Amino acid sequence: MKIAGIVLAGGASRRMGTDKAALELGSSSVLDIIAGELSSITSQVYIATGSVCREEMASEYIEVNDIYPGSGPLAGIQAGMLRGEADLYVVVSCDIPLIRAELLSAMVEVLEVSLDSGIQALVPQIKGQIHPLAAVYHHSMIDTLETQLREDNRRVRDALSKVSVRYVTESELEAITGIPAARIEEMFINMNEKEDYERVKQIYGSRGQNQ
Repeated sequence: MKIAGIVLAGGASRRMGTDKAALELGSSSVLDIIAGELSSITSQVYIATGSVCREEMASEYIEVNDIYPGSGPLAGIQAGMLRGEADLYVVVSCDIPLIRAELLSAMVEVLEVSLDSGIQALVPQIKGQIHPLAAVYHHSMIDTLETQLREDNRRVRDALSKVSVRYVTESELEAITGIPAARIEEMFINMNEKEDYERVKQIYGSRGQNQ
C-alpha cells in the first residue's frame, strides 16, 4: 500500500502575525520538522502551499499549489491527493508541529486494518476535539473533496460528514502505541498565536529534537 504525506503550509497565519511554517524550533523550521517526520513513514511528502512559494524551505519535497485557490486546508488536501497517486495520505498542518512519526505510523496502521469495514478516514479526537488536519485519509475521498470544492464549500468537517470516519481518542492511541496520553495531548497543541508558539518551543526544547 502506497502512503504519501501532505504538509498543509498555505495558511495566512493571521493570528500568529508571521508565517508559521517558517518559525524555528531548535535549529529547524516548523515546515522541515513536520516534513521530516512524514518522510520517515511515507514514500513521498508533498507540501501543499496554497498560492505561497516555499521552494527554498522545502527543496527536498514536492510543492503543490491549490487547484481551488483561496479554499483553505481542504484545497490543500485535495491538491496533494491529486498529485500523490497514493492509497493513503497522512495529512499534517503546520499548526501542529509537535506531532511525531511514531504516532502517525500507528494511525496509518489503524486505518489500514479498518479499510475492509469501509472506513475512509482516521481522525484523532483529543480532549474531545477532533483534529482533521492531523489525520489519515484514503484516496477514495478525492471525489467528495472535488465536489465540495466545486460547490465553494471549504469546511473540512462537512467533507468528513460525507465519508466514513473512524475517530480515535488519546486513550485509544495510548493503548495502541504505548505513548502516554498526556504526551499525545501535547502533540496536538494547536499553534495559532504567539503564546502558543512560546509554549511549543518550551515543550520541544524540554523533549529535544527527537522527542
